[in-house]
Amino acid sequence: MDFLKILFVLWASAPIFNCSIISSVCQNLSSKCKCVDHILDCSQVNLTDLDRVIESPTADRSFFKIVNFSFNDLKILKRSFTAPFHKVETFDFSHNNLHKLENHNFVYNPNLKFLDLSHNVFHEIKKGQFAGLDSNLRALNLSYNLLSSLESDTFFHLRNLENLDLRSNFLTRLERGTFGSLTSLKILNLDDNDLATLSCKILTKLETLSLMYNSLTNFPILGDNTNFKNLFLDGNFLGAIQTNALSSTPNVMQISMKNMHNLKSVEKCAFCGLPKLKRLILSKNRHLTEIGTLAFGTEPLTEIDLSENKLTTLPFDLIFWDDEHKVKLKMGYNPWNCDCQMKWILNDGFREMIEDDPR
Repeated sequence: MDFLKILFVLWASAPIFNCSIISSVCQNLSSKCKCVDHILDCSQVNLTDLDRVIESPTADRSFFKIVNFSFNDLKILKRSFTAPFHKVETFDFSHNNLHKLENHNFVYNPNLKFLDLSHNVFHEIKKGQFAGLDSNLRALNLSYNLLSSLESDTFFHLRNLENLDLRSNFLTRLERGTFGSLTSLKILNLDDNDLATLSCKILTKLETLSLMYNSLTNFPILGDNTNFKNLFLDGNFLGAIQTNALSSTPNVMQISMKNMHNLKSVEKCAFCGLPKLKRLILSKNRHLTEIGTLAFGTEPLTEIDLSENKLTTLPFDLIFWDDEHKVKLKMGYNPWNCDCQMKWILNDGFREMIEDDPR
């Protein structure tokens, strides 16, 4: 949820107003915090204990909609502290040392839409810790923690969640049904974990899946999903891309598969059945030597990157193009054989599409 950081930067550089002028609600705040309109900013003030933030236990915290406690040294987040923020829509507790949530930690924050718990030291997230957030929570950031597994009902209450960020943890497996309740999920980021398999076939509204730098040896199971648009698989261990590899997701528009050092071949018609595919990145795969006939299907793409592989030749019917359908094409840093089989790339119209030096 980096956009939240941008929001805070815009007003954090402004003069520090007298909190009592803005609202009497703010008079009981620690002097370290800023209070601007409906925003409470207690970031980067060396907090170790949330109980010290509100000097009066009876202070009304329902006034705030955006609450920022990032970049402190907090270790435990208690329900007794979060509960009085009845109208809060954004909680940012990123960049702390949080390792524990209480059960039903946010049950009194039904309006919460964005929750950032990234850059902490959580080893586990248990069922019930997000109870009460089923109606409004849209984005949950748990990236850069120490999670190694997730229970099947971890996200049970989050039926309206649209964006889930789990990148840079230590996930090696996901229990069956981990994402079963996330029927509204559109964006799932699992980059930089250690997952060997993944099934997302229940996520029928998923649009973007990022699985870069995991341990996958096969494509994730996506099921029949007409909403799916973007797939990022850089840095995984697939050895080949087989025929009709993604035919169950006919509306995919972008695929990225870079730095896949086990990838050796792209089979015939590997990306067939994807009429809306526009951007295909297959670069920096140091063992990729073979791309089959019609591997990219028969529909025109707008961008193809084949640079920095180990390709020596390409079939003449690999790339669909004509005067009306030009392709941004990168082919550089491959050991091409300049023989008769590659003569077709000398076509004037084709050469105009190449953006780098193919030699």
